[in-house]
Amino acid sequence: MQCPYCGTEGRQVKAGLNASGSQRLKCMDCGKKYTPKPKPNRYSDSIRAEAVRLYLTGLSFRAVSGKLSVNHQSVINWVNEYAMQLPRPVGRSLSRR
Repeated sequence: MQCPYCGTEGRQVKAGLNASGSQRLKCMDCGKKYTPKPKPNRYSDSIRAEAVRLYLTGLSFRAVSGKLSVNHQSVINWVNEYAMQLPRPVGRSLSRR
């Protein structure tokens, strides 16, 4: 491995894992820590789509989160993101009569 900061090769040691589970390394020359091949921190698009589908079938946010083992706030965010992408109704007035 080569340090992205100082360019030294071969003087890196393991320095634990980052939050997503990728191996971190520490350069023994400059002392900086880095992750050579980071994993993405987000859920896959299939999990997001499945959460929205389950919510639209009538399950609550917490039921969906329990079924998919994700945080309930993530499910809320995904459903809100999906709702923002829907087209607005045409020809309906929002004022009260």
